[in-house]
Amino acid sequence: MSCKNCDQQPKPSRGLQSAGFRRVARRSFDDRRWGATGLVRCHAMSRRSINHHSYRPTPAPAAVGGARIGERDAIRRTGRRASAFTLVELLVVMGIISLLVAVLVTGAASLVGKGREKNTAAVLAVISNAVDQFEQEAPYAGVKQKAKPGLGIGGKVKYTDRYGNYPPDEMEVFSDEGLVGSDGPPVERSIAPGKAVIVPAPQPGSTYPAMMYTPMGLEEVEYRDLAAMILAIELNSEAAKIMLDGIPDRNRSIGPVDPASRKPTQFLDRPPVPGGTLNGVWTPEYDMQIRYIIDDWGTPIHYLSQRDYDPDADDPDATKSSNHEVWNQASTEMIRINGGRPIIMSWGPDGQTQLTYEYMGAGGDVLLITDWIGNNGYRRIVDPLNQDNIFSDEALKRRLSREP
Repeated sequence: MSCKNCDQQPKPSRGLQSAGFRRVARRSFDDRRWGATGLVRCHAMSRRSINHHSYRPTPAPAAVGGARIGERDAIRRTGRRASAFTLVELLVVMGIISLLVAVLVTGAASLVGKGREKNTAAVLAVISNAVDQFEQEAPYAGVKQKAKPGLGIGGKVKYTDRYGNYPPDEMEVFSDEGLVGSDGPPVERSIAPGKAVIVPAPQPGSTYPAMMYTPMGLEEVEYRDLAAMILAIELNSEAAKIMLDGIPDRNRSIGPVDPASRKPTQFLDRPPVPGGTLNGVWTPEYDMQIRYIIDDWGTPIHYLSQRDYDPDADDPDATKSSNHEVWNQASTEMIRINGGRPIIMSWGPDGQTQLTYEYMGAGGDVLLITDWIGNNGYRRIVDPLNQDNIFSDEALKRRLSREP
């Protein structure tokens, strides 16, 4: 059948050259009907000019016997119905997804851990700069007190003999006890301005319960070394205090407070006016709250500055540590290795686990000082729990861990 516009026989489109479509096309032309399956074009016409043809769309193949015509053809050719994923294939896919999730979670945890280490190192660097600033100003360089009988040179003990020109690491210096080795009460020996004293007062010859930190319900850990350092800076060096104020809030603590009244339970009791009387009661207008600084895992920073250990007990220049003698000994030796600078350290990711009675034991076996002293006569850090400690100077960590 030729087109009425020309003498050419219409030809099926190139995309419809299969035998099935050719049969449909011939039948459509014989019936003078051009269906969707037999759509053709005149060679003299543009592709866009087919409106003169009678166009009737052919409906989509109907579903027969539970499958569409195209699907029946596929079944006829292949001999089987197209199937979904098998159970094995689904398990393989699920396994791959699980592996990818595990890798992502592990990677995210590693990034968080690295971020905490980096942030903690930055906090330690700020503390180190503040301590160096305090050392330059040396506000306690001339402080000396009457010594107990048999101690001191010329009957005096000096602040610099104990701590150099750095902040102290013992809270007793802000009480009537004064410098270690001084004759203490009844004479007021506090080195705080105006003879202000810490409340509650330290307990001689024992740990200081008011200076205990309880992380997440675990055993208590002392932090009076850190508190004494911060208090000395806030009292005596405005420049160093500004440096500490730059530490992020997440790494700063307001100190312990009474749950009912929300008032501080430990503070520096200062007189309302110079020469005034101390009342031992928190007065926010002039008293100073005791604060401390924590690492990114929530554990207080560790600080050591005492350096006057002398193994000769009969030496009149020797003074006893208000903690344990081994504490003074380890601190003195490590500070000497650090070139005379204090030790500023974080306990690292496992700090809150390490500082529990379960790990420390009665003698604090995993503390830095006991790890340093108790290694068969060697002076180095070997306990695995101390291998992830973060120091303000990482070179010091390598020196403290070096084989003898």
